Amino acid sequence: MQIVFLAALVITSIINSKLIINDDYCDKKQTNAVKGICIGLVFLSHSNGYLDYGNTIYDRIYSIPFYLIGQLMVVMFLFYSGYGIAVQYQKQSEKYLKHFFYKRIVKTELHFALGVLIFFLLNIVLGTQKSLYETALSFIGWTTIGNSNWYIFDILLLYFATYTTFKVAKKRLHIITGIWIASFLAWIFLYITKGKDQWWYDTLLTYPLGFTFAFLKPELDKKINDNKHWLISMAGVMVCFIVLYVLRYPIPQTLCSLLFAALVILLTKRLLLGNAVLYWLGTRLFEIYLFQRIPMIILSHYGINRPLIFIGISIIVTFIIAEGMHRLYGIIDNKLDTIIIHNDEKHHLITN
Repeated sequence: MQIVFLAALVITSIINSKLIINDDYCDKKQTNAVKGICIGLVFLSHSNGYLDYGNTIYDRIYSIPFYLIGQLMVVMFLFYSGYGIAVQYQKQSEKYLKHFFYKRIVKTELHFALGVLIFFLLNIVLGTQKSLYETALSFIGWTTIGNSNWYIFDILLLYFATYTTFKVAKKRLHIITGIWIASFLAWIFLYITKGKDQWWYDTLLTYPLGFTFAFLKPELDKKINDNKHWLISMAGVMVCFIVLYVLRYPIPQTLCSLLFAALVILLTKRLLLGNAVLYWLGTRLFEIYLFQRIPMIILSHYGINRPLIFIGISIIVTFIIAEGMHRLYGIIDNKLDTIIIHNDEKHHLITN
């Protein structure tokens, strides 16, 4: 009866939701609520990989949403990431660019590497053998030693592409074009790389879409605030999405990802989401994504595979680890900010 966990996620998503013209559909609270739903689906989807289900009606019903959604459940992570960077760039410009490499690339890699180190120690304790090649490259997400990895590699690659574009281009149009070109080159690289499955690249271009949307949002809002334009847009995007969804692999799947992001944006324009649970999930997204497999690996290692017990324990342990690591990362970040950013600003004042 693992379907109860999916039902719980659906009920949690509905609590406190309202059908209104939502002017704040891209603020942090709303985007974290959407990401909270998505990371909940990711968690349940990953847990399925460790379990053998039967062939009951409940098992089939439970598997349908994950089959239909597939990689689309991570689309908004990349979309909102691109959107957030563009918004911060518009607000802070040069100040934001000055510390972009440290805040986006160094911090993400540091957080990820610390998580991978924990998996490395877990493998030692459980006696799991991994090659030196797998272990070394797992620290940048190119390989895995048990942890989730492809999304982190993609986001680091996209951050680096963004940083490079910011360094080269200065005008808005040039920056947007540069982000798209760099992202598409990353898409091609992952597409032609032997051994990389479709999920490594099929949602990647939603990042530049989110980046572009941040610049176009004021004009688009004027259109979709009108109910008629909103309905036409929603219907048009949905029809295109369904047609391409049927075709899927590989280019149509990428286009499906772009259209799915547009559907979510249009939907949240008329649907206010948000409660404490979704917000907590959304703000702990990185930690849940990275550490969710720890209890799953341990439970599988000791043969504990009854779905209700497996998922229930995994949820509790993952949430405890996620909260603890979220606080630890916060402490580390504050220390590093004091050393790197504050000292850099102090040096800047002295030299000027």
